Amino acid sequence: MQLERSEALTVLGTAQAKAGQWEKAQATLGQARQAWLELGIPVQAAWADLALARVRVEQGRQGDWPMTESAWELAEQAARTLGEARVRSAQALALSVVAEAALLMGQLEFAQERLLEAQQVAAGLDIPDLTISLHRLLGQVAVQQGFPQEGLEHFKRAIERLEGVRASLTVDEFKAAYLGDKLAVYGDLVELLLSLGEPREALEYAERAKSRALLDLLSAVDTRPPADDPEVARIAQALQEARQELNWNFLAAEAEGPGGTHRARVKECEHEVSRLIRELERLQPGSALLETVSDLPLEALLDELGEDTLLLEYFAADDQLLAFVLDRGQVQVFPRLASLTEVKEQMDRLSFLLTRVAQGEAYQHIYTPEALLRQVNQQLQTLYRRLLAPLGLSLEGRKLVIVPHGPLHAIPFAALFDGQRHLLDRTQVSLAPSLAVYAFCTQKPTRPGGPLVAFGVPVEDIPQTLREAQTVADLFPGAQKLVGGEASLEAFFQNAPKAQVLHIATHGAFRPDNPMFSGLRLSDGWLAARDLYGMRLQAALVVLSACETGLFGQGSGDEVLGLARGFLYAGAPSLVTSLWPVHDEHTAELMAEFYTRLRQGTPVAAALREAQLALKERHPNPYYWAAFTITGDPQRTIEA
Repeated sequence: MQLERSEALTVLGTAQAKAGQWEKAQATLGQARQAWLELGIPVQAAWADLALARVRVEQGRQGDWPMTESAWELAEQAARTLGEARVRSAQALALSVVAEAALLMGQLEFAQERLLEAQQVAAGLDIPDLTISLHRLLGQVAVQQGFPQEGLEHFKRAIERLEGVRASLTVDEFKAAYLGDKLAVYGDLVELLLSLGEPREALEYAERAKSRALLDLLSAVDTRPPADDPEVARIAQALQEARQELNWNFLAAEAEGPGGTHRARVKECEHEVSRLIRELERLQPGSALLETVSDLPLEALLDELGEDTLLLEYFAADDQLLAFVLDRGQVQVFPRLASLTEVKEQMDRLSFLLTRVAQGEAYQHIYTPEALLRQVNQQLQTLYRRLLAPLGLSLEGRKLVIVPHGPLHAIPFAALFDGQRHLLDRTQVSLAPSLAVYAFCTQKPTRPGGPLVAFGVPVEDIPQTLREAQTVADLFPGAQKLVGGEASLEAFFQNAPKAQVLHIATHGAFRPDNPMFSGLRLSDGWLAARDLYGMRLQAALVVLSACETGLFGQGSGDEVLGLARGFLYAGAPSLVTSLWPVHDEHTAELMAEFYTRLRQGTPVAAALREAQLALKERHPNPYYWAAFTITGDPQRTIEA
């Protein structure tokens, strides 16, 4: 089966390249090329050469100039072969790779010639990804030649085409994934606009790279077919059955431990559930948006922020972080704030130390509580110096809303330490996936009435969930408490939609391999993030008192994928989640303090801050008090 082997080698080599496995990719694609030549199919061998050239271009970006030269030669050879075979789309792609290699080597005129030739070859083919790539490369050439306005035009045309394709996709996962490596064009445009003294327009394009698919979900008009549509009914029934089988296998996998047969079946069931959900989304696109991607509410948002609120948005271009500060109607930019790689390394060190705090007595003979607190604060101080100190923010008496980017979503910003105080001591902190999502959440009306509904599921080593649910319910008249066996999946779907406040105290699991199957353990199975897409909540506040409920799998375009995405889509304007595995007993303490203040009419972000300050007095290490964050509307109040 030499033909099939050749095809498999080509696909494998391309996948290895996508994963950054450069040496493996080169070896595999070399085998694929040879296999195609042995079969006497030079066109497919040229495809393998083209894939190999793209690998070497990426290596050239890391400074390996011999690889760049090799990429140039391979792509030129592939372009000739594909041109002779009249495979226009592949020929144009090969010419673009030649141009990219030439651009890396500073051969600007030659790169421009090849790009214009590629445009001529591809004329009339309507291949969006190729069109986007060609405009981006032409923009880079124009900027380096000293023609910034021409560069602006090309970058904007690339983004317009990219967003048009993304908007046409009806499946959320496809929307979230589409940007891929095309996201870099936003960074090109943002940096160029900043160099031209256009910070507001730069911020608008930074926003357009953030959580666009999530905003589409939140602002979509429901255009679903009637419930009696036979195809919809068939798929919905199949989805229900597949979800039941997935849940059964989850529970069986828990019982049998690692290495059991049910864990493999869980993966198969997840695949089937995802497939059926995509089918439903294809039939029920909800694609009539209330706003377009080019009409973000930046000016309106600046007007509505108020004197006491300061908004900080991070954006990563290549490996460099920059920050936009929105304060009293003004936009200030801090370019080249820090290296994203260095920040991630610092976060890894912090995560290691927080794990040691969590393990408590097991390491007391090595790490005393005082030593651990000192080391945790040292790491938080280093992050503060990189991310906040250069901004010189005036925070006293102000509220701070932060829009992170990429790995920064996992930073406990309230715990950042200036050497004397944590940020929590100075100001109220809340988070948002993007400015547009923040504006959507703050403008979402609260539906009056409805009880507090508290779920408590005691599993594994978290017995305090029952006491926590009871404490929370006791603070609100007419609250509904569902604990133990009562806290079932069926009870959740029946009672959660009517809650004004939804509190879930249980075990949470973040799935970095498949974030939309991150879940919450209920008495008879797992509630996955994906399950929430079929719900409509009226809750003003959702509190996920469980481990890692605020962690996101970052999709393309800085899409946040996980439980937070599910609850925001289901209708929660304000969401309390956690960034790491939390301590059961201390979480119960924090929630008692938090709900006491909510009961008194304190807005959610202020209530959380006061509760964290109270817990910090008793337990100084940030591990105990800094895990929980507010996402969405920080000023929402609860009617008791």
